[in-house]
Amino acid sequence: MEEIQPALAWMQTEGYVMHSGKTIGQRHHQLGGTDAERAADLISMLQDEAISAIWFARGGYGTIRIMDLVEPFLTGPALPLMCGYSDLTVLHAYLNTQKKIPTLHSCMPVQFQALTSAARQSFLDCLKHEPLLYEMKPSEYNIHGEVVAPITGGNISILNSLLGTKYDWLADGWILFLEEVDEWLYHLDRMMQSFKLAGKLDKLKGVIVGGLTNMHDNEIPFGASAEGIIANYFKHLSLPVAFGFPAGHLDNNCSIPFGVPAKLTVNANGSSVNFSPLANSPGKVEE
Repeated sequence: MEEIQPALAWMQTEGYVMHSGKTIGQRHHQLGGTDAERAADLISMLQDEAISAIWFARGGYGTIRIMDLVEPFLTGPALPLMCGYSDLTVLHAYLNTQKKIPTLHSCMPVQFQALTSAARQSFLDCLKHEPLLYEMKPSEYNIHGEVVAPITGGNISILNSLLGTKYDWLADGWILFLEEVDEWLYHLDRMMQSFKLAGKLDKLKGVIVGGLTNMHDNEIPFGASAEGIIANYFKHLSLPVAFGFPAGHLDNNCSIPFGVPAKLTVNANGSSVNFSPLANSPGKVEE
C-alpha cells in the first residue's frame, strides 16, 4: 500500500476521488492474492457505477489467470476505463479488438515516483478528454507512410501468449503498438515469427514501436538489434512503421488511448501520432 500512496495523493490533488482495491497488499505466493480474490476485487469495481476508471497498481503476471472469471462482466457502455500496461495487455487487446471497448495504455501507480513529468501529464490529458500529439525523431528502421486507424497492442510477450486462445487479439484494420522488456533477442524473433505465421502482420494498418528495454543477446550474437528484428518483419509490407515511441517499460511511459482513431505519419522528418480523445475517459471529478 505504501508504494502506491504517492500516486494516489497526486491524483487526489488533481481533483480525483481515489479508492483502493481490497487486494492491495495481499499476497498468494507470487501473486497479489488468490485468483478468486483478485477476480472478486475487479468484478466489484466493474459493477460499481460510482467507479469511472480502474488504475491497475502494477503488472507482472496474473491477468490471464482471472480472465475466465471476469470476462462475463467485461461488457456494457458504462464499463470503467481500464488503465495500465505490461500484463494488462491481456485486457487491452481483448477489449479493444473483440469488444470494441477503448482502454488506456498508461503508467501504473507502482512506478509513479520514477515517471517523467511528460508521462504524468499525458495520463491526466487522457483522463480529461484532451487530444494528444506525439512527435518522434527519425529512425533508420522507420517505414514511411500515413494512416488513420485505431491502436491496440502492448507487451509483445503477452500478445504472443494470447495467440490461439479465446482472448486472442484481432489484427485486421488496426495499428499495432509493441513494447518489450528483459527479453532475449532470439525470443523476440520467435514471437515475431509467430505473429507472422498466425497471419497477424499482413492485416495491420500500421505499427508503432515503443521501448525495447534491457534486451539480451547470447554469447554468439543473434545478428540484429531488437529494433532490427522487428523492422525485418515489416519491410516488405506496405504500411507505416514508427520506432522510438515514448511508452513501455520506461520512465517516460506516456499514455496511449487504445481503441480510438489515431493518425500515424512517418516521413523523412520523423514520425508523429495524433490521437483522438477517449470517449469513455472519466474527466476531472471534484469530491
